[in-house]
Amino acid sequence: MRRSNKTRTIGLKAWLLGLLFVGGGLFALFSLKPADLLPKDWPLGIRPSEVEHYAELFDRRPVEMGTGTIIEYKLSASKSLGGCIEDHAEPGWVKRLFMAPDYTDSVEVRHLRHRAGMEVKFPAKNRFNGQRRLYLLPSDVSDIQDAYLELLAKELGLITPTVAYVHVSGCTGSGRAYRTEERIDADLLERRGLTNALRVVLSLDPTHPDGQFAKVGGNEEERAQVRGIIERAVTDARSGDLEPLLKLMDHEAAASWLIMAGLDGRELRVEKVMFAYEWTTGKLQPIYCSPRNEWQYYAEDHAPLSPNLLTPLLADPDFRALFEKKRTALQQKIPELRGRFATLDLTWLPVLADAAALPFAKTTAMQAQYKLLDRRLTQENAAEHLHRKTYFAPGHATFLHGMSVPEAAAPVADNSEVLAALAKRYKLRQNGDTLVFPRGKYMIDEDLLIPQGIAVVLLEGVRLFLAKDVSLVVRGAFHVRGTLRNPVFVRSMERDAFGTVAMLGDGSQRCRINGLLISGGAGATVGGVRYAGMVSIHGSASSTVINSAISMEEGETALHIDGGQVKLEGIRFEGGSEAQLIIDRANGSVSDCSFLERNAERIANGVSVNACKLAFDNVRVTGMLGTGISVEAASQVLVRKSRFERNAVAISAADLSKVHVEGNNFLGNTLVFRASHDRNQRGGILLVYSNEFIDNTKERDADESSEITNVAIFDQKVLGLFGIAVDPPPSVRRVRR
Repeated sequence: MRRSNKTRTIGLKAWLLGLLFVGGGLFALFSLKPADLLPKDWPLGIRPSEVEHYAELFDRRPVEMGTGTIIEYKLSASKSLGGCIEDHAEPGWVKRLFMAPDYTDSVEVRHLRHRAGMEVKFPAKNRFNGQRRLYLLPSDVSDIQDAYLELLAKELGLITPTVAYVHVSGCTGSGRAYRTEERIDADLLERRGLTNALRVVLSLDPTHPDGQFAKVGGNEEERAQVRGIIERAVTDARSGDLEPLLKLMDHEAAASWLIMAGLDGRELRVEKVMFAYEWTTGKLQPIYCSPRNEWQYYAEDHAPLSPNLLTPLLADPDFRALFEKKRTALQQKIPELRGRFATLDLTWLPVLADAAALPFAKTTAMQAQYKLLDRRLTQENAAEHLHRKTYFAPGHATFLHGMSVPEAAAPVADNSEVLAALAKRYKLRQNGDTLVFPRGKYMIDEDLLIPQGIAVVLLEGVRLFLAKDVSLVVRGAFHVRGTLRNPVFVRSMERDAFGTVAMLGDGSQRCRINGLLISGGAGATVGGVRYAGMVSIHGSASSTVINSAISMEEGETALHIDGGQVKLEGIRFEGGSEAQLIIDRANGSVSDCSFLERNAERIANGVSVNACKLAFDNVRVTGMLGTGISVEAASQVLVRKSRFERNAVAISAADLSKVHVEGNNFLGNTLVFRASHDRNQRGGILLVYSNEFIDNTKERDADESSEITNVAIFDQKVLGLFGIAVDPPPSVRRVRR
């Protein structure tokens, strides 16, 4: 049979059928393929960027979008160079006009040396959102993982720079997605409440001798002292003696940082580690920052590290147990974390991807969530990858020669003469390393600074009168043993306010206050440490304050607690220009307390909560012109069986915080619930269960980055999240007939 030589023509129908089959196949592939498989590696050299372009055309799965507006920054052309930011290639600082919502000023901009992006320096007298410097880093959809990591780091209580996403444009007017990131410097530490801390940078790579010693901020004397302390700790740890390192490091923060290092996929030898050294406590705590590059190759997974401040801690059984405990606790929060990640997706994916690419962006985000929560967080033996052998870089002994290093066993300070002098002057009792104030009247006309490690006990019936600006600072355990019948009184000696009654611990001592009636203080700065509260408790392992009255007319806050476990019960608060009670970085409970504002001109909060996990039970907040309970900095809070009356705002949540509200009474408040974003568009969540609302002007106000959700049934498991015992159901006894 011969083939015809006649040329066949392909008609329009054939072309349409071909396009239909090919287009339908691509549509099915991208719209029906499991979402978590789309962003993965493809065979035959197909690049992820190519898959993304096809997904923009053919992926038509519905994606929920946030309603928030995209923040835009604009950088004008440089007068000196005449160039646009898009063409900026010169090294060094270049002046440009920076424009953002509610901000316009001349700034200096330079390119980063070790990664793509820019650093922006703002005028000292006109900071941007409180920041002098800011990083702008080009971003795409994969960078959503950095937002997840920031949330996890805050959940673990770590200091971490704030991450947000914006559009940055120049002369062309077309905006591109950038990640804004705070610069880790003294300003950031101060914004995080560490007003007396130094930044320390340490490399874990033994192949680079230039990074074998810590880089420390501060003056020459401070640098030498801190370097010596660090060198002693790492050298002894290398020899098997972990005691100096265990005393130097903040265990909770160190365990949390190591958990994050296992989650973010970093290669330890590539990424440098930053710490904050607090002079007041003598402790180092690591600062978490997401890695610049995720480690993809595993040939050096167990390569030795430089002797350092973190990984050797895993050799200590107690620290290893703490690491596993915190990791297990985080695993139990996986369902909750998925919901909080979804909130971040609504906020940031529309910034990182065009509307057409949102389905692919969502699948990329889902893959990042799966990798973090389902693979790395649940991985067994996570500590083994982190706990490696260590060795000093070549030339370490030569460079060490001449460095001032503390003795292997630091001598114990002899405070016997100081204690004897204090006991004689104020007629105190001295029991070993404890000073006891017996019942009586004490006139204190100069700062009373108790040496470190010395405990102080105020017995019932003590009456302390402090002169103007005078403070009592205890650097050891602090106990006030008043009763309802015989309280301990602290008052100002004159009409002018005294400073503060403060405890400054190192994380191991305890503070217990019972039956304290105090008024007339204003807070103070003593020895370079800022004590914002009339009563200030810093660095205590646990703080218990019960059956007391704390009121003030001047100063920021009546009571400030920073760190540790907290139990407040039966306290009457009044006064404070910022808030009557401020709690930072602590866990615990506040019950049977009242917060009352009598000053009709003072706009202040009842309680300000930052980076905490707290339960409020049976509290009463009345007359606040600010907010009754303000919750920020990724805090987790439960408010139940409480009464809020005549407040401007009863409860507010912001900055990735989550508040459970159950069984409360809200009467005559201007606004009951507010959920709002901070300056970086990070909103809050309020879960509202059964409550009573009477004569409130407005019930709720939530912006586009936040949510206020009604929940019909209160899950008793929520109580367990806050350490509250769940009452067992009543037993039913069967009667035999």
